[in-house]
Amino acid sequence: MSDPQSLLAPQPGPATRKLLRAETALQQRVEFESFVYRIQNHFVNLPSTELDWGIREALSAMAEYVGVEQAHCFRVHQHGQIVDHTQEWTADNRTTGLTALRRVPLDDVFPWAAQRLRRGDGLAIYSVASLAEAAALERTLFSREGILSVLFVPMLVRGTLVGFLGLASTTREIHWDNDAVSLLKLAGGNIADAFERQRADTARAQLVSILDATSDFVAMAERGTGRLVYLNQAGRRMTGFADDEEITLWHIRDIVPPWVHELKQRVCYPTAEARGSWTGESSLLTRDGREITVSESISLLPSRTEEGAECFAHIIRDITEQKRLEKEVLDIAEREQSRFGHDLHDGLGQHLTGVQFMAQVLQQKLEAREAPEAAEASEIASLIREGITQTRDLARGLSPVVLQSKSLQDALHDLAGGITRRGQAACEADLDDDIAITDSETAIQLYRIAQEAVNNALKHGQASHITISLQHDEAGRVDLSVHDNGHGFPADFQPGLGMGLRVMNYRAGLIGGSLEILQRDGRTTVTCTVEEDGLDRARHGANHPPVIRRA
Repeated sequence: MSDPQSLLAPQPGPATRKLLRAETALQQRVEFESFVYRIQNHFVNLPSTELDWGIREALSAMAEYVGVEQAHCFRVHQHGQIVDHTQEWTADNRTTGLTALRRVPLDDVFPWAAQRLRRGDGLAIYSVASLAEAAALERTLFSREGILSVLFVPMLVRGTLVGFLGLASTTREIHWDNDAVSLLKLAGGNIADAFERQRADTARAQLVSILDATSDFVAMAERGTGRLVYLNQAGRRMTGFADDEEITLWHIRDIVPPWVHELKQRVCYPTAEARGSWTGESSLLTRDGREITVSESISLLPSRTEEGAECFAHIIRDITEQKRLEKEVLDIAEREQSRFGHDLHDGLGQHLTGVQFMAQVLQQKLEAREAPEAAEASEIASLIREGITQTRDLARGLSPVVLQSKSLQDALHDLAGGITRRGQAACEADLDDDIAITDSETAIQLYRIAQEAVNNALKHGQASHITISLQHDEAGRVDLSVHDNGHGFPADFQPGLGMGLRVMNYRAGLIGGSLEILQRDGRTTVTCTVEEDGLDRARHGANHPPVIRRA
């Protein structure tokens, strides 16, 4: 029998009952949102090495919260085509048959559900037994596992399906609330983000392992600030950093000479931004102050740091030994040319001078006897004089400065005069006599650059007029230029392909200079620019790619 008091108590009306239901639903939603928020916090600071444990904990919490006996996590690979069952939680600790789903086509296992999951839809299946014929495979699979109701929520990364969660009831059928589906999708998104972070961490660890194994210096520096964010082991050894030393307090400017830092700001970084990369030679500065000549490649990375900063990648190789060997080979060649020039001048030249003297004596004797052969003797003497001139020109070309013990200007005048005398082209020299170069190596390298540029103008450019110029420029530097009226380089010419151009560029680098080629209206100008302090002493600087400009 009912309690008389309860019968007399006022009963809530329809409006009150509606309000109570709304309050209950609101309270449940608040609790659910709070639960999802806790799941989110669970993964935010979770190390990628503990992700598997974190997912199992989250599966357990979700299953207990919504009152089901199973929770499953599936990973999807190969652009949504292959599925792996990776983790599960069961109330009775029993291993289900779903764990056998490894590396199988998603459409072969869940063909009906896969279409909806790829669209990002959640699937709330109230009754497995009532699934339509289109979901026959899913109905068979779930029924075999004793599942009565199941909820699928997709895990998406930038709109792509990377996995899904399955919450399954084996004791009762459950009417899944739409709000529950939406909120659990948020939880699935948190796990997807953790998956992506794990993938990125794994890829980063593999990359770091590869970079630490290479013998080349590899560094990443923030664009704009130049702050170092990564330096591999080879880079640490090359510059003198300890293996465990914090490098984020250092900048690129701290490990390069000032002139290299200025070059990077003015040329290297703008080129990398405009063309994707810059490649050339530069220098590193070690912690103990040593300067190392290196080849360097700089590129702007497509990814950003965790703080959102863009980075430049610097890949550097120590070429100190290579440069030493290259210079040694060049020095050997220069010595051999000088020796051959001396042999021509002192040997063949002196021999021909003696023959010329004998021919002149013979000519004089024949003229004294009024012999008709005197004219022929005179012609022979003239030919020998031409041979002597050509021999001296060759000797000067092979050993221009050291042989003559004269200035660079004298050697360049002789070069121009020899070209004109031989009728190869009209060649003139416009030289500033106030430029004094006392270092013989610097003088020789500048002469060789001019010599190679002239030969190129004659051989490849078919020039008929050439001007050799040595002048101060507006910035106070010294420019050695060779101008010609030939047809120049072809439009598709690449600076790295010509041996002569590479040698000229290398010679310019030996004295700390740079090489530029300007083509305008069919005319070509090759210019080597040297700083004033490079004229009195050879400075073995770095080679930068020759600049070819077409105006």
